[in-house]
Amino acid sequence: MVWLCDINEERTISGNLNLQKKFEVKLTKLSNFLPYLSNKNIALIKLDIEGGEGKVMEDAIELINKKHVPFIFSEFDPRYLLKQGTDPKKYLKLFTNNGYKISYEGFLNVSYVSPEQIKSVHTDLYFIYDKN
Repeated sequence: MVWLCDINEERTISGNLNLQKKFEVKLTKLSNFLPYLSNKNIALIKLDIEGGEGKVMEDAIELINKKHVPFIFSEFDPRYLLKQGTDPKKYLKLFTNNGYKISYEGFLNVSYVSPEQIKSVHTDLYFIYDKN
């Protein structure tokens, strides 16, 4: 299993789930994974990184723009973003400035919100690519 995250170098973490099974996960920066993704179509990206979403997106925005990724699902908690050094409004505007609409209701919702309308502490957000 490979998890992608925004760290300075590749590393492996290990742990214990429910004190029954041990696990080991290799972590790498998304930019290190780009050669593999260069000839792939990407339909969906899911972000649930406990506040690390902003750093990952800064690293990934070039790929996302190049690939025209149609759907991005992100867990969103402004408090966690702030703890990791990302301004929540800047995170949201990264999407809207790059052709995405934001929805609380899912990918097929026709009711979109602006970054200024998002005041929730914790919510699921859906980003839909809509650049013509």
